[in-house]
Amino acid sequence: MALGLVILGLLGCEPPAVPGAPAGGGGAPQVACQGVPDSICKQALDTTGAVQGTVAQVIVRCSKPICTEQLGEADVLIIFVDGRRETSNYGWASAPAAPAPIPVITPPALAVQPECQGLPLQKCQEMASSMDPEEMARPIESIIVRCNGVCTPASGQGQTIVHHADESTDLTIDWVYGNGG
Repeated sequence: MALGLVILGLLGCEPPAVPGAPAGGGGAPQVACQGVPDSICKQALDTTGAVQGTVAQVIVRCSKPICTEQLGEADVLIIFVDGRRETSNYGWASAPAAPAPIPVITPPALAVQPECQGLPLQKCQEMASSMDPEEMARPIESIIVRCNGVCTPASGQGQTIVHHADESTDLTIDWVYGNGG
């Protein structure tokens, strides 16, 4: 009696047998998708190479708790018209969505090239472009970046003098970088 229940239980897990189509019948195989999204089921079917007329049924069954378009695994059972069965596995995972790019904030381009006096070019341009954006929005006639003493790529101090084209008062910005030279 117990053996009969075990056999019935195992038979309940197998898909029902499909009557074989007559040889050369040319009918398309029946496809059963069980717990697998239709698009994924079609992809799995395409990988089987099921030939019309030789395959009676293809069953694609999710073998993980949940199968989604993005991730899952399935068992693929092919039942041929002569009664043979072949089983294979099919898995898929789509790449996670790319994170949004982080914008790089670059200082606005200078309207004029600074005149560098006694400091490295990179530090000169950095000091020249570190002024208030409102000042940079006004027409600029010249920018002088001057080192007081010795300026190296690692340290220095000095002033940036901005002369506006509208004849307004020059703007002088004192600066220090590194250990102050």
